[in-house]
Amino acid sequence: MDAWILALSAAFCYGLGLVLIQLGLRYLTPMQGASITAPVAAVLFIILSLFLVDFGQFNMTAVWIFTGVGLLFPATVTILVFASNAYMGPNLTGAIGNLTPVFAVALGAMVFEESLAQMQILGIAIVILGATLLTFSRKTADTSWPVWAFLLPLSGAFIRGVTQPGIKWGLSYWPDPLVAGTIGYAVSAIMLSTYFIAKPGGSRAIWTNQGSHWFIAAGLVNGLAVLLTYAALNIGDIAEVSPLIATYPLATLFISSIVMRTVKWNARITLGMFVTVGGIALILMNRT
Repeated sequence: MDAWILALSAAFCYGLGLVLIQLGLRYLTPMQGASITAPVAAVLFIILSLFLVDFGQFNMTAVWIFTGVGLLFPATVTILVFASNAYMGPNLTGAIGNLTPVFAVALGAMVFEESLAQMQILGIAIVILGATLLTFSRKTADTSWPVWAFLLPLSGAFIRGVTQPGIKWGLSYWPDPLVAGTIGYAVSAIMLSTYFIAKPGGSRAIWTNQGSHWFIAAGLVNGLAVLLTYAALNIGDIAEVSPLIATYPLATLFISSIVMRTVKWNARITLGMFVTVGGIALILMNRT
């Protein structure tokens, strides 16, 4: 299967996961939800690994790389995003988070010497613009925030950008996306669960909450999204995969309009949709 198909499939799953999380947030806080989704995804990966992984290819260097990635994503990124939302609100957090492909593609070009056509660079910029139009709303006013808080979402975007070349590096030693996802999510699940339990009010009762099933479903879908992402990185260039995955707000928009019926179509959203699709077309037409 082509890398671009895997990347767009991952974007769809990320978008679906966000909708499931939105449904779950009616009953639980974001941190409580993350303490469910990460362990669920980790268990999914572990079960699949027991049956599908060829341990004859075991490579300790890859294990260390995947462990390092797991410390950063999704665990550290999740904490940074929650902190950023608390200080800056969701609008700026989401808009700055859309810079992830910039960091990923730049590192991919430096580390793996991936070549970029001018029209491909333009396509990446257009996708980022389109995603920003889809996620940014002036109706939700963000409160005043300290200047240093800008580093929170920027760090989150940078870490997400770093993890993609990191995964591709690890896959060069042990080319199995399932192994990468299993190790990474196991580490993140331990980190997030420990962080949640250590916080005041942390409780195992979240698993019996009426909203827990939404986060369990989100954990399964996000796990699949990560697996598709790593599979795409295993066979494709970061310059192609990363911006296509960044189109997930488009999937969230369509799924939300069908499932939750809370999307109010306006000029900004319509423009964002066409801009994003145009960026995708440019990237696919100018693959190197």
